[in-house]
Amino acid sequence: MTVNWSANSNPSDTLYVVSLSPNSGFTPPVYSSSTRNAYASFSGLNPNTTYYLQNTAWNRLNIPTGPFDFTPMATLAFDPVYRAYSGLGVSSITLNWGHGDNPVGGTYYVAQISSGAAFAEPVLSSVTLNNSATFYSLVSNATYYLRVSALNYTNVATEPTDLEEALTLPATAYILSFENTFSGLMIDGFTLHWADNGNSSFTVYNIAVSTAADFNAWASSRAASVNGLEYTFTNLLIDTTYWARIRAEGQSGITTDYVTAGSTKTIPYVQGGVIASADTTVTLAASYGDITVIIPAGSLGGSTRLQLTPVTSFMPPASAAATLRGTGIGLSITHFPPALMLNPMTIILPYRLSDLPAGVDQSKLIVAVYDEANSVWVPLPSVSDIPANRVTARTWHLSTFQLMEVTPGAGLSAVRVFPNPYTPSSVSSVMNFTNIPPYSRIKIYTFLGELVKEFAADINGTAYWNGTNSGGQKVASGIYIAFIETRDRTSSKTVKVAVER
Repeated sequence: MTVNWSANSNPSDTLYVVSLSPNSGFTPPVYSSSTRNAYASFSGLNPNTTYYLQNTAWNRLNIPTGPFDFTPMATLAFDPVYRAYSGLGVSSITLNWGHGDNPVGGTYYVAQISSGAAFAEPVLSSVTLNNSATFYSLVSNATYYLRVSALNYTNVATEPTDLEEALTLPATAYILSFENTFSGLMIDGFTLHWADNGNSSFTVYNIAVSTAADFNAWASSRAASVNGLEYTFTNLLIDTTYWARIRAEGQSGITTDYVTAGSTKTIPYVQGGVIASADTTVTLAASYGDITVIIPAGSLGGSTRLQLTPVTSFMPPASAAATLRGTGIGLSITHFPPALMLNPMTIILPYRLSDLPAGVDQSKLIVAVYDEANSVWVPLPSVSDIPANRVTARTWHLSTFQLMEVTPGAGLSAVRVFPNPYTPSSVSSVMNFTNIPPYSRIKIYTFLGELVKEFAADINGTAYWNGTNSGGQKVASGIYIAFIETRDRTSSKTVKVAVER
């Protein structure tokens, strides 16, 4: 150490004798230094030791002044020696170091831990006489930087000794209550939730669902890895119980054991009550879009309840109204108590491209209703929204509905009209003209040759007449003439149609 003082007006040739001893009574050992400077340096002292200081000034006649006591000073401690950490857990770690040449049991150490390498973030510290310190309540699966300094007797610290970095272990995911674990139930999926249980935001969770509680290899299952606290499973089986389990994966790849999150069931159907005075929407949730039914106000009584049930097995695609190809995508709509529909309802039927049979043309998709009395499928007025992968249709009749591909006719030789005669509020809310070339024009005339209404077929070679004239008024019961002409006017055909009210 170096001792400094002021000359206090003494001339430059004044001799100073500085004495230094670890004992306040200056019993041996005593170190001395004679100098004409205003400082004196000592070496070979013991580390982390308090030394008492005296200084005596001698004039030119060797007459002393003093000695004067200086404030005691302590030498610095030696740097701690690196040792590997131990006791690594999900929220704790033990720092270890060696005393080196420091007095054992007489040197205090400051152990520090921080989530930032620069130790600018919140720093946890522990002061101890031991050569280890354990820190608790740490974030799981998080990187921590470790260091330690030695204190001398005046609490002056050495430069920190880095003890490398450590990654706490991941904690087992925390399972929430049942009502908070599962949400967003759909016919083919649901959302699974969990809590981090103290894990850092870098934690990945391995999650899985299975139709078997023991997750055996023969069961239907899905798995995913996600850096978050929720995940939505899709493409599951309808009306099926699934068990869920979760484990945490740390940044080092270490994983916890799986914990069971319970079980839930994909929904088999949905029910909804009708509001007589307002439009009513009943929705059956699916991962690829909501199956939706919209009932206009005043269409059904307020005590009516609708049930929407997904269907995957259908009757053969026989139809007296069109050439149809089934897709196997659809639903059944029932209502109770039985009631007469006073206005047509809207059906929105979404689909996944992967569920369509090979070669299906999306632009030709329509919704068809199954006429149980005649065992045939009847096309409904439909609009195919290709970008949204859904088809919208209108119906008066509640039955089984299927997404189907309709094939337009190449000519007018096989034109189909159904139902004929047309009875409003029957299985079909309109009269269908099918198997005709796309965009053909259709004109409805009375037997006296008066034009009633004119309309065109769509891209699917399908047109619909709702039994009204061009002014939107209902036509009377009777026989009418339908004149059908192709878009290029190279071919035409006349068909008798009837309306029965």
